[in-house]
Amino acid sequence: MQGKLTITFDNETKREILSLFDVDVEGDGYLVEAKDWGNYIFTPDGETITIDEFAGIMKEDGKLVFLKNNLPALIELSDNLQLKSKVA
Repeated sequence: MQGKLTITFDNETKREILSLFDVDVEGDGYLVEAKDWGNYIFTPDGETITIDEFAGIMKEDGKLVFLKNNLPALIELSDNLQLKSKVA
């Protein structure tokens, strides 16, 4: 059995990654648009997201989708990816 590779990022690294997508972190830790300060970033479910909850970004239908690191969000992502792979 092969070992698993786990990659984790601290908040400073997350900030650097987010800045590549014109996203910043406001004072309370919420993700906001860097070009239009005060416009919060939302998950596909319409929830705001903090730097501590941030799990990653993917592109879907030409839009950036910001993912939370909670179990329901990750299960939904897995289900959607499996469905897409079956369609393709």
